[in-house]
Amino acid sequence: MAEEEVTGSIDFSGYEEVKAGEKEDTKVVSVTKGKQSDFRSEAYWDKIEDTPTNIDTIKNQDAIEVKTANSASIVINLPESKKVNPRSNLALWKKTYGDYPAIDQEVRTKTDEFGFNRIVLEK
Repeated sequence: MAEEEVTGSIDFSGYEEVKAGEKEDTKVVSVTKGKQSDFRSEAYWDKIEDTPTNIDTIKNQDAIEVKTANSASIVINLPESKKVNPRSNLALWKKTYGDYPAIDQEVRTKTDEFGFNRIVLEK
């Protein structure tokens, strides 16, 4: 995307602020497989209160990151045993959307209290 130099004022009349709790239907644009550490910042790991050994184990766990067209994303652990716990986010995804995450899948997002879109999963 090319940068555009602004020499006068910018017209913000077409912009609107999102409000916490707003829902939006959107599509999945990417599903990326990797390790937990591929998708999380160092600041995220610094906040976890656990032993360094356990944190390293979690960082090396297989996971997927799902991103949507409206910039929502979620990291979902993949079970090593290939058996999906019914309380896991992977199971909740399938319960909510009828199948496991896939590109072009229709999903619903909700704006959180900080203004970020989060993917809705039924509990």
